[in-house]
Amino acid sequence: MVRMPIFPNLPIPASKTLKTAGNYLTGLKGALAGVSVPFDCCLCREPEESGGLCKVCSKLLYLNDNLCARCACPLAVSDGVPAQVGCEGANTGTEPGCESCRQADLPWRRAIVPLRYSFPLDLLVIRYKYQGDMVVGRALGQLLGQQIVDFLDQHDKPPVAMVPIPLEASRFRHRGFNQSLELARAAATVCSLPVWNNVLRRERYAEADSTEWQNVRSRNLRMRTNAGGFVCSARLDAPVLLIDDVMTTGSTLKGAADALLLAGSPSVDVAAIGRTVDHLR
Repeated sequence: MVRMPIFPNLPIPASKTLKTAGNYLTGLKGALAGVSVPFDCCLCREPEESGGLCKVCSKLLYLNDNLCARCACPLAVSDGVPAQVGCEGANTGTEPGCESCRQADLPWRRAIVPLRYSFPLDLLVIRYKYQGDMVVGRALGQLLGQQIVDFLDQHDKPPVAMVPIPLEASRFRHRGFNQSLELARAAATVCSLPVWNNVLRRERYAEADSTEWQNVRSRNLRMRTNAGGFVCSARLDAPVLLIDDVMTTGSTLKGAADALLLAGSPSVDVAAIGRTVDHLR
């Protein structure tokens, strides 16, 4: 019996188990292209033409304002003077970030993190990341894209492309998509920066012996044994913007930024949709 496709452009799997979900999803995307579908608000489900958040629910999002320009930690204001929450110092001097950020030697220049990771953003991220709600992902990505536009207008030597944090192969097979990549693609519809996918890849390496680690002198070998588990597949000669979904301790972004700088990028900025702050208190 010949199985007929639900959509005329949708490819029929050659076997019961797809080797990759990419071809199937690409066919589905092509089949649905041009179909007009009414959208609802991602949170309250009231009609919303943009398919994102309605005006009422948008006001529920906790803006990450008064933040450190480098680590994106919120700054508490006392008598009109910003004071860092979670680390000492405030934005001083000509370098972006607080004194603690400069002492920590963070590899990126500035962080773009528009929201606090609290209700209702936490629910939206869970729906997107673990339940595959791509409408939510698109709304969050476009919101991030608006912040990137403001960032590009305010700073000289802006990044020329976005590089999403890669997903480990096992997690990609389980989830079916890379949440950082889809955020970057949605942001690109607003800020017009290209998305450089496959520039980074994530690999797990056995911990190197300390003696062997000290003997690694070659630049290429250091690129392949990056402590963060990231490998850059190309030489870079331009500033880039690293994209992640949520910024917690910054260790993931640090490992990826180190790899990009090691590959030749003159500077790296980072962006995420939300910043966790509970662990700082």
